[in-house]
Amino acid sequence: MQSKSAPITLPLLLAAGLLLPGCISGIRNPSAGRQHEERHAPGRSSTVKPTSIRGSGPDPARRLIVNGDTVTVDDVINPLRPELRERRQAMPPDEYRRYVSDVAIQAMRGRVVDTILYRKASLRMSQAERDALESFVSAELRRRVTSAGNGTQHEYEKLLHEQQRTLDDEREQIRRQLTVQRYLHLNVMPRVQEPTRAELVALFERVKDNGSRPQRRRMRLIEVRLLNHLDPAAADPSRAQQAAAREAARAKIEDAYRRVRGGEAFEDVARATSEGIHAEDGGDWGWVGRDSLMDRWKAACDTLWTLEAGQTSEIVETDEGFFLVQCAEVEPAYTPDFQTLQPQLVERHRSERYNDLINELIEELIRDARFDPPDIEPFVNAVIEAALAVE
Repeated sequence: MQSKSAPITLPLLLAAGLLLPGCISGIRNPSAGRQHEERHAPGRSSTVKPTSIRGSGPDPARRLIVNGDTVTVDDVINPLRPELRERRQAMPPDEYRRYVSDVAIQAMRGRVVDTILYRKASLRMSQAERDALESFVSAELRRRVTSAGNGTQHEYEKLLHEQQRTLDDEREQIRRQLTVQRYLHLNVMPRVQEPTRAELVALFERVKDNGSRPQRRRMRLIEVRLLNHLDPAAADPSRAQQAAAREAARAKIEDAYRRVRGGEAFEDVARATSEGIHAEDGGDWGWVGRDSLMDRWKAACDTLWTLEAGQTSEIVETDEGFFLVQCAEVEPAYTPDFQTLQPQLVERHRSERYNDLINELIEELIRDARFDPPDIEPFVNAVIEAALAVE
């Protein structure tokens, strides 16, 4: 369960993308020198490596005070525990250590940013606004219980227990998320200006290829394999046996060919005669791109691209057997034009600008933030060490 990342879709909260990967380029003490800043910025994950953990001393810092609010190692690690346990079982040790270093540092960044933003967002809320917020918190908690806990609070609390968290912890987390998102919506969203045509054209040039789609064709296939017509007891079939198998396979595909040419539905003949993997589906392979099939099906794919919609091929012979190929449909290539994409371009521009403004705000708040202790590398190392210790 990943309750930390559970979406919040409430009418008041239109903001999206609160914490973006890499949104902290560095966490620094403004009063420290440049050398200290560069050496201890956790945003530069390359400065913190799992191999350096043991060298940080026997009692690394277990908490970091940010603008007077405390962030503990457990605050960072507990939501990660289920995923860490799963990854530990699935990944080789060296790969797991690299993964832990990256994910722990990113989680720490997110927690620090959340702490800074939450204090900023909480400063000027009226009592009426706080009461309204609590209603949204309760509604979101009920939604999570329904979706992740199968509708029962007991089941949801069991999932939270895996993260060493309680329902009160979850409620507080939701409250923080909603408070921050409300603040961003009210204070950042109004600064997002409507895009100019030049900006939309530039965005169109950047994204138009993502909306393009090459031509594709829907393939139906009847396949008869030589292997299926060899004597199973023949471990090393002779040339005569191979020739007999080919003749038997040829006779079967020719019968299928005559039935299709005689007017029977290709799908019915495929179900009755095909030895391919989609025989039960009437030989339907769905949409197939050019050169998208290899190995023994390459000849069938190449043949497909010589056919028009509704056409059926002649018998296709390969070293491994025979095919009949039908092109059921042709979907033409598609390249979107500016006019068609304009509404989506406007929304994408707004979203990108909104996220840019959020990142600018975060960078400003981090520059002004107070960290105790100023040297946060021991805390970073403690986070990674705790993550590595999860079993």
